[in-house]
Amino acid sequence: MNKFLVVKLRTDWARKHLLDRVVSDGLRQVPYHGDRIHLQLLQKTDVLVFSVESTRGPFERIDHVCSPRADEWFLFDGVPYSREQEFNAGRWAESLYERYRQGGTERFFEDTLGHFCLAHVEADGRITAFGDFSGLAPLFTYENEHLSAVSNRQMLLARLCSPDGELHFDLQALSWLSGQSNLFGRQTAFRAVELIVPGEYWSLDPRTGSSERRRFRSRFWHPRQDIEGVDYSDAQLDELTDHLLEQSRAIARLPFRSMTMDLTGGMDSRLVLALARRSGLLDRIDHVQTYGPSGDAPEIQVARKLADAVGARFQAQIHHPSEFDLVRTWERLRYHVFRYEGAICPIDGLLNPARHSRLNLSGSGGEIVRKHIKKHRLTNPKSLKEAMDLFQDYQQVMDPLKVQRDSVTESQRAFLRQQIAQKYEEGAALNDIVNLLYVENRMALWAGILLNNISGSIRIYPLVNFKATRLAFLSDSRQRQIDRIHFEAMRRLEPGLVEIPFMNTTWSSALAPYMKRAGLRAPDRPFQTTVPFSIESSLPWSAQFLEQAWPQIFDLFFEIPDSGLFEIVSPRDLKRLRGQLSQVVQSVVKIKQVLSLIEMQLLLTGDMIMQYDGDPESEILLQTNVDGISLSRPETSRRPAPIRTPHREAYRRSMRRDIAPGDRMFSGDREHYFSVTESAMENIFLALEIGGSRRLKRILDFACGHGRVLRGLRAAFPDASIVAADISEDGVRFCSETFGAEPVILPAWPPRFGFEDRFDLVWCGSLLTHLNESDSRSYLDFLTGILAPGGILVCSFHGRHSTNRHGQAEYFICKPSWMMAYLEQKPHIQILSYRERGWDNHQDVLACALRKGPI
Repeated sequence: MNKFLVVKLRTDWARKHLLDRVVSDGLRQVPYHGDRIHLQLLQKTDVLVFSVESTRGPFERIDHVCSPRADEWFLFDGVPYSREQEFNAGRWAESLYERYRQGGTERFFEDTLGHFCLAHVEADGRITAFGDFSGLAPLFTYENEHLSAVSNRQMLLARLCSPDGELHFDLQALSWLSGQSNLFGRQTAFRAVELIVPGEYWSLDPRTGSSERRRFRSRFWHPRQDIEGVDYSDAQLDELTDHLLEQSRAIARLPFRSMTMDLTGGMDSRLVLALARRSGLLDRIDHVQTYGPSGDAPEIQVARKLADAVGARFQAQIHHPSEFDLVRTWERLRYHVFRYEGAICPIDGLLNPARHSRLNLSGSGGEIVRKHIKKHRLTNPKSLKEAMDLFQDYQQVMDPLKVQRDSVTESQRAFLRQQIAQKYEEGAALNDIVNLLYVENRMALWAGILLNNISGSIRIYPLVNFKATRLAFLSDSRQRQIDRIHFEAMRRLEPGLVEIPFMNTTWSSALAPYMKRAGLRAPDRPFQTTVPFSIESSLPWSAQFLEQAWPQIFDLFFEIPDSGLFEIVSPRDLKRLRGQLSQVVQSVVKIKQVLSLIEMQLLLTGDMIMQYDGDPESEILLQTNVDGISLSRPETSRRPAPIRTPHREAYRRSMRRDIAPGDRMFSGDREHYFSVTESAMENIFLALEIGGSRRLKRILDFACGHGRVLRGLRAAFPDASIVAADISEDGVRFCSETFGAEPVILPAWPPRFGFEDRFDLVWCGSLLTHLNESDSRSYLDFLTGILAPGGILVCSFHGRHSTNRHGQAEYFICKPSWMMAYLEQKPHIQILSYRERGWDNHQDVLACALRKGPI
């Protein structure tokens, strides 16, 4: 895996700032710990080269960067390979470069197998960049008056190349995430960042300083007049199958240690299984695997049958719905925005970081040669207008929740109509246009971003083959409509797989003559599973998440109304949606749109968690020609300091709202109860901000009760160890069972409780309010004595304003002068703040810290 950035510096501003930005922020924008960093400033041509590569993994020391001569650089990502040529471990980039230089750009594009993107910097400053024909390894550009840049990570471009170093959004482009659950078109969610469309290359001319985009001469589809009414010949189908089979044999020769294969039982992965079996690749696969919520999930039943048919080792990957964790799911959604750059709905990409990468064989890409969008499988438009009417909603109903502004939806439809007209003008058959839109948009901006960023996973796609795809399009589109390619290749390779039913569909009846000629019998009904297919079985976490987090989801939408979200969707319609939970969770497209709206808001508010794949302890090898440069790994904590997030309210969305029956702090007013929680958390955030950002490993809620404040601590600091201490056994038990806190039952007196550890944060609310002056001093001595160096105590008192409520006799009134006099006697304690009526507009709040180092 390699994330790279190549920048042509045009102005003094760029020469002054870009290198500093790469050094200070470059590694933070890459979602894994690279072990070899290239940072080169080519002063002769004013080009900056930055590459973060991982050479350790399932391949034998794969390298992604080479510099064959002075000031010339060649960088790639993905898994490119060849039928004829072996790529040596440790010099993969050099082997690719030699092939690239010998054959030229066009030949390399046509003949290189696998998925890849590359950038070539020549000694005279010319830059050329492109990816394979499928878009599965997308590339992006950024250009302004200061620079021209290309990268395979759009957030890296957007952050480092913008004039102010901030993310700026194109809301019209981002709106596609709501309308179609992934971005669409050349423009991305980040202003000035554009996709290099599959099938074109980007080139920068060093003489003029201008860049251009050009289409490769070869393309996989053919003009409609050449294919109308054309059927395949047996020779063409044999050649197509041979291309795919040779590619699988080339994969088997790659220098990898181990591989798994995903098997869903669908058409694409089933064909990959046939190719793996016939090519010998199956012998190098550890096992085929299928995911599901239980061992009898429908997809697992189908996949196990297929694996048994070819003698493959099968492994069910079970994700039990009972393991659902609301707090962790919110965290993973925030992480998803960073990893996948706000480009795709989280429904497929909600994964955790991985320490080690693995190699996985995938059926992705097979959609190119079949009618993959269900709503269009049987459509046959007769005119351009009919095609526009059919395809203007493309993959799903535009805006299934009916919350988008009308102007946004109409703009999206107008864009699609324009794209359809353009493809038709270029010569595409009407019934092929939707496939071509898929490759240029969904393949690149969904599958490409998803599959190249999955946690620690390196994917290989045996069905992504330029020459086979070109042959597949050398016929009337109705042949792809009935899945002719998949049938013909499968029956040539493993005919037994043709006769095993699919999970929820069957082969087209139009294939009957071909089936009969091959002596095969198509199943007349789908696979009869013992468990019926359902949304809960295919997307087990999403319905649970919506059901448990519905109020917090709307808090997210409305807590920052000026984020830009309401320029895309109507707040009135979003409010209406609040009462439609039962309808939403019964529809996959509606679930996807809700998740997309969440992702859009998290992106717009900057509420992301930056987490990284790979081993943070592995050594970084920095190769640079810049004196005095050193790069350190970004912070590897699972969650950044909450006080640094753009809005502190983020914890509220994941905060549990169970109230214990015996909670004496609950008077029946839920709104006020949780407002007291939020008021306490605001005091805690403020104290942490004044005391300095730090990772909280151990927290104590002293006198926790039934967790009125502890619930907020758990949501804001999910990775911290939290101790719940109180004299109430029922309260401590509730905090332990509900919030995962360590239980400590306190004696009534004295405050000698023998805590073995020291705490980074201690919260003590509404305890000292019940004590006299002497006991308050004793408890303060105890609480400041259990702080770790730099640890912070936040506690509440009855201040001088409390006399209006309680009078002088009932409670000890702790005036600010008393507290300051007490703390002046403790030079090791630093006073951070004292807020009168700081908690719930009632109790005073003190924040202090144990000084680090000598006093």
